[in-house]
Amino acid sequence: MQAQQIAEDLRGTVAVVTGALRGLGRETAGALAARGAHVVLAGRDQRRGAEAVAELSTPEVAGEVSFEHLDTASMRSAADCADRLTRRLPAVDLVVANAGIMAVPFARSVDGFELQLATNYLGHFVLIERLLPALLAAPRGRVVTVTTSAPVLRPIRWNDPNFDEGDYDPFHAYGQSKSAAVLHAAGLHQRFGEDGLVAVSVAPGVAVTDLGKHLTRDQIKHLMSLVPRDREQRRRMRPRTPAEGAEQIVWAATGEAAAEGSGGFCEDLAVHPRPAEAGGPDSPEQLRELSRRLVATVVGEGVPD
Repeated sequence: MQAQQIAEDLRGTVAVVTGALRGLGRETAGALAARGAHVVLAGRDQRRGAEAVAELSTPEVAGEVSFEHLDTASMRSAADCADRLTRRLPAVDLVVANAGIMAVPFARSVDGFELQLATNYLGHFVLIERLLPALLAAPRGRVVTVTTSAPVLRPIRWNDPNFDEGDYDPFHAYGQSKSAAVLHAAGLHQRFGEDGLVAVSVAPGVAVTDLGKHLTRDQIKHLMSLVPRDREQRRRMRPRTPAEGAEQIVWAATGEAAAEGSGGFCEDLAVHPRPAEAGGPDSPEQLRELSRRLVATVVGEGVPD
């Protein structure tokens, strides 16, 4: 598919952007607000959130900006955030699942899950599942899950997603969580595409943010060694500014070409087939079943069927 112009007039729409207080999330939120959307900045830091709202609420910004507390590493925080949003918003037009961490040392979330899987995927799973009524109430709701380029994706450890057994590999844990983001979007399209919901994943490229603050020099070299010696793939993974990375996300969030490719994987302002690295045709439903089992241990049957 060829790249198409992104939507310039988003007045009357509501967008929830997670991890919106810095980096790609902040740039994405600003771009959506500038086009007139009511943007909910979802993040962990109340003070930083208030500052971001003030900075984005200028006469030059057409849309309204508000803050909502969300820690995607906590399923209860994600569930509470979704419930607050549905109480005050009749519909949600867009969710950008952007919050994430990368290749951190081994740690467990407050719920006891591997921290990258929890932060990058499980919290978003709970948030979006509980926001589904609001998304389906919108004229054409859309979900964008932020992932990474195919060479960095890793297969999901179906029998041991939390590294309870074997050695912890921070890059596999990161790649697994980003494969989950790809499969999450594909699964949402399979379940709700006929109801009008659009869902895509997007790889924004290697944006220079603090996402990789935990990486050592050797780890950075290892990460770059994962990229094939294919000129096109290397071009896609060239360093980008946060604004350039956000451009990819905004295209996936508002572009008509992305909507036509619902269920697909967006990169370089185009929709591509789902990367094989993320899993096979049955993987979206397999991931949903795994997710429901993990979520049930924390919030019970807190997601819809």
